[in-house]
Amino acid sequence: MFTNVWRIRNFFTHVCGCVGVAHTFAYFGSLFAYEPVLRGLQSMTQVPFEEEIVHGLSRLSPGYGVDIDAPEEMRRQIDKLDESQENALGTALNRRVALIQGPPGTGKTYIGVILARMILHSTEETILCVCYTNHALDAFLEDLLDAGITNIVRMGGASKSQRLAEYNLHEKCKTKAKWTRDQNKRYAQLKGAIEEAERDISTLGRKVAMAIGPKWWRTVSEHLEDTNYEHLEQLRVDEREGEADYLWKRWLKGESPGKIFAGRSNQSLWRMRKDERVCLKHKWQSEIHEPYRTRLADAMKAIESAKSEIKGLESMKDALVLRQTRVIGCTTTKAAMCKDLLDDVAAGVVLVEEAAEIMEAHVLTSVSAKCKHLIMIGDHKQLRPKAEYYPLSVESERGFDLNISLFERLASKIPIATLSVQHRMHPEISAIPKLTTYPNLIDANDVKDITNNPPVKGVLSRVVFVDHKHEEDGQSGADGEGVSKTNAHEVKMVVKTVRYMIQQGYMPKDLVVLTPYLGQLLKLQEALAADDNKVLVGDLDFYEARNKLEGVAGFDVTKMGGGGKPAVDESSDTSVRVATM
Repeated sequence: MFTNVWRIRNFFTHVCGCVGVAHTFAYFGSLFAYEPVLRGLQSMTQVPFEEEIVHGLSRLSPGYGVDIDAPEEMRRQIDKLDESQENALGTALNRRVALIQGPPGTGKTYIGVILARMILHSTEETILCVCYTNHALDAFLEDLLDAGITNIVRMGGASKSQRLAEYNLHEKCKTKAKWTRDQNKRYAQLKGAIEEAERDISTLGRKVAMAIGPKWWRTVSEHLEDTNYEHLEQLRVDEREGEADYLWKRWLKGESPGKIFAGRSNQSLWRMRKDERVCLKHKWQSEIHEPYRTRLADAMKAIESAKSEIKGLESMKDALVLRQTRVIGCTTTKAAMCKDLLDDVAAGVVLVEEAAEIMEAHVLTSVSAKCKHLIMIGDHKQLRPKAEYYPLSVESERGFDLNISLFERLASKIPIATLSVQHRMHPEISAIPKLTTYPNLIDANDVKDITNNPPVKGVLSRVVFVDHKHEEDGQSGADGEGVSKTNAHEVKMVVKTVRYMIQQGYMPKDLVVLTPYLGQLLKLQEALAADDNKVLVGDLDFYEARNKLEGVAGFDVTKMGGGGKPAVDESSDTSVRVATM
């Protein structure tokens, strides 16, 4: 990725030239979300695990050993693994950079939990668990809790798990880390300095925003007395001749000095056209405001400095807690935001869940130079990372390939352990991915048991394909770069299908409607709600729809909800879930 910087530069140049700067900012509005990752890349002086990541070699073992003498309960769990899971476990423990790939339902997370337990039991290493989404992170950490692992800290405030609330870093710092008296005193001083600077900014901001006008003669005259005495003399009025601001007001209006002061008509200020006078007035205004702008900048710098010092104080508490923790969990964005802190803690093991859906840069910034072991678990044959702008993706065939994950890139270079027994899909359903993607996939015996997977009511088969001739609504370009895709005919079909399945006795909570497109999600949500269904839309889809489709013709985002919150019924048992893939 480091050799393709010139491609990114040329791409930005191309976009700016083709669509204009304003549209470029629209396309890259989410760029600021990637700022922590970009800054993390800038701070890196070397690529971690260079032999594997750069050169594609895989001859090295982790810099520590795992004792296979596990507790009896853990050994019983390991004995129940199928052959592919045993192979994955061995690969992960014996390679410095390990890849575990598995189709849906093959136990990827299950293996991840066993790996974490074995490493924690047999070594003193700290494990950093990273995921791209908060939802995936919460799910994995809850699985660790279920396995009896409680020495956990969850970084970031976006968790929705009540079980993880007590494990949040902020909560842990309240009980496990205390400042000294001097540090508390310094914190209070810094907070006071910030409040004072904020008051100054408010006052100075109002002054800088003021435009000089007819009532400003006293201020203008004082300024001219120091900067241009000749101009002052041309506008000055002796108290015996009239009001002090008489000439200043006439000059602003673009008028002559009048009969009393007709002798000044040939002076430089009075020979100016009105537009020239406006320009000069703005120049004087800028000069008058300059001291305010300087003080404003100083106040802003003071706030930035104080906040930076406060962040340093808080990082000391964070580091103290994290050094006492065996499992640290965070999203890749949070890992990039706290890169200095995590580099200082220096987790020996980084375990990446859903690694094939994470951009390479996000993984690299999560790995410190002192990391000994990188384990990535995912499936590069499913979803790739999402490129916000289509021409950056590998599908566009333009050469940027930004959505090729580190997992996918390394899968063709170093050995990869593949899980092959699935425990989720009925054989009628798994037959499809076997034909298209996973020819070696094996069905576990439990999925064949009719008591675990009773027949679907109201249809003859578990898999039904419906063909139609109704084209899409025309909101997408042929090359995939359009706003989004919608199909009104399919929306009607889905609404009727949902109604039919509920008539068969299924609860709304048993039904999930999936679509690849945000535009279609909006249409589905609106149509299902109009058919008296309560609809559950996840946070990620809600906010992405608001960001990308608000104000776009044909899409009414306001019907998804109000007040900046997803339009969901909290009683999800009575709601049909609609989501993008």
